Amino acid sequence: PGAAPAEEAQARYHAVMTLQAELSSDLWSARVGNTTEALLLGREPGRATVWHARTPWQAPEVDGQIRVRGRGAAGSWVAVRVTGAGAYDLEGKII
Repeated sequence: PGAAPAEEAQARYHAVMTLQAELSSDLWSARVGNTTEALLLGREPGRATVWHARTPWQAPEVDGQIRVRGRGAAGSWVAVRVTGAGAYDLEGKII
């Protein structure tokens, strides 16, 4: 009782997610060109030098990740230059 109709609930959900994507994109775009540390989590399947990683300021439950190019070892911290940004994830290169 008191809940919005399903169609309205979906419209509200999509409006909020669109706004969130815009806010996240602006936040991540501001990081492009910066250097940070990242923890290499694991290789992207079929790619020897592309890693899924997280920075100290990316929480697994609520933030995206950084996709890093370069040589490294899973579980190691590496210096990364942020080279690109999407709505939720970053791109970077090991330096």
